[in-house]
Amino acid sequence: MVVKHNGAADMPINALAIGLALFVAIRESSGISGGCINPAVGLVQSILQSVINKQVYPNADKTNLKYAGVYVASTLAGGFFAGIFHKWFHERAIASAQNAKDSEYENMVNN
Repeated sequence: MVVKHNGAADMPINALAIGLALFVAIRESSGISGGCINPAVGLVQSILQSVINKQVYPNADKTNLKYAGVYVASTLAGGFFAGIFHKWFHERAIASAQNAKDSEYENMVNN
């Protein structure tokens, strides 16, 4: 959104906006997931953890991966619903801006 639709002419400002959004997302999710906001990293981390645990701690209980599918499915569902909400919100904002612009134009013509 920053670069394609509402970006500034200067790249450093766009980079700052994107970096700030990423920083806030990591800060908000760090207490819940340890800061992992990439589903691929979260999935591979749990698989790699089970492989490493077998080698480093051979007498430890086996790591259970039965919730990995739920993690992937819930991340996909969250992304889908976020995309739908963003599309709805963005289209509504554009329609509102267009209505305001048309209203200003009518006021200029009538005056």
